[in-house]
Amino acid sequence: MPERPDLRDLTDEELEVELARRRATRPSEADGYAVEVALEGEGHAWVARRLNAFFAAREAAQTIAWQPCPRCGQRCRVRRKWVPRTIRSLHGAHTVRRHYHYCATCGRGWYPLDAELGWPEEGDLTARLEQVVLDLGLHGPFEEAAERFVVHHPGTISENLVRRVIDRVGREAAGRPDLGARLRPRASSAPATLVVQIDGSMLPTRGPDPWREAKVGLVARRDHIVSNKGRGLITEARFLARVGDLVGFKQGLADALALERAEECARIVVVGDGAPWVWALADDLCPTALQVLDYPHAVQHATEAAEVLFASATGLGQLFVATIERRLQAGEIEALLRDLEACTFGTRGRDRAALRTLTRYYRTHRNRMRYDRFRAWNLPCGSGAIESAHRHVLQKRMKLAGQHWAPERADRLAQLRAALATCGPRRLYAAIRSDLRPTGSYN
Repeated sequence: MPERPDLRDLTDEELEVELARRRATRPSEADGYAVEVALEGEGHAWVARRLNAFFAAREAAQTIAWQPCPRCGQRCRVRRKWVPRTIRSLHGAHTVRRHYHYCATCGRGWYPLDAELGWPEEGDLTARLEQVVLDLGLHGPFEEAAERFVVHHPGTISENLVRRVIDRVGREAAGRPDLGARLRPRASSAPATLVVQIDGSMLPTRGPDPWREAKVGLVARRDHIVSNKGRGLITEARFLARVGDLVGFKQGLADALALERAEECARIVVVGDGAPWVWALADDLCPTALQVLDYPHAVQHATEAAEVLFASATGLGQLFVATIERRLQAGEIEALLRDLEACTFGTRGRDRAALRTLTRYYRTHRNRMRYDRFRAWNLPCGSGAIESAHRHVLQKRMKLAGQHWAPERADRLAQLRAALATCGPRRLYAAIRSDLRPTGSYN
């Protein structure tokens, strides 16, 4: 029988593993859970030893020869030798000594061994641990992410560590002009029809403006929109999101269109809710696109007018809205406009204002309301997909009870959440890190 270690000589993590192992060997306590926990702990200890041996071998294999600068290619000598760095992995802390090189041309230094090992330049986490922390922080509040880490991995992390990782990786993602292509490569061929949906919603923020508009967009091929119980389900898309940065949002949308080869596309469809900035973007980026006003928004304006015109008990408001819906679906927009204008005669006050507002809205968007043609061409007439994107890309993470975001951090997290929706959790981290090869599928 192997000799039992002295518990007084063990670290906290080693003590927890040893106690679990001893409990697992007692017949009265050796249930499946205890055995699995004990074996899992021994597995982590084995991986930690292997990592330490690997790092020691890489440390010993370092050379003091001049190295090319990763930025300008200039060969640079060692400035300092054996500089220690303690870094944490999923299996414990590791200290490695490295050589520091300095480039006088760029005015910046680097550690070649750090780059070879794929360690982030900032922070004290390995790339693998940073990937795990990033995933937890993107899917839930920082405090909850720290608690969930303990369930799945040895050791503990703080909510402040999760916050720092999100902020650091968010800055790196925002500084990558080729991020869109790394999240999802450029399309190999142009689609027959490309669908663009754009919308905005409000997020709680700190500072003088308690609410800021978050803009969300998606670009999807028509053949990636399938019917699901009468509703369109988008199976693949490029998502983008920004908080308070219309210029950045416009550039991101332009990049997504280029990656989907929009310039070669036979038809581009832009679906929006009637906000002027949506159509301004469409005119700038897709001047030949077919613009579609979200059908539920068109009906909503009729409903709002009916609430002013008719008492709810009469049922006339429902008849009014149903009549307008029938005319819209039949493509009788010009006749509908004439009828609405005729109705304004003989009315006054609030009734007249409501009819004029509805008529003006329909007249402004009449070319975007040819729903009979759009359906005949099998084009989407609703913005349900982008409204759903607001919920699953932003609101389920950034609009929880008690949350108020600093504007810059909100913008970075919004970009990360959109990137996550585009490529999936398995590819996200490697797509952001320029020195790592993306792995995994797109979902």
